[in-house]
Amino acid sequence: MELVDLQALEVEAEVSEEQLSRIRIGQPALIFLDALPERAFPGQVATVRPSIDRSKATATVLVRFQ
Repeated sequence: MELVDLQALEVEAEVSEEQLSRIRIGQPALIFLDALPERAFPGQVATVRPSIDRSKATATVLVRFQ
């Protein structure tokens, strides 16, 4: 058995540069995992990294599990 504190976990999501203006810290989010595709986990935007990856035109957003 393994116990995990989901509040200590976060995921990185790539957001397109054109959608970035719609993302705010504290905003609710849904987290979908490849391992459990039928389930959505509630999350909250924790950090929006200000740098843009020019090769993909994306920014990284960190979302914490709630």
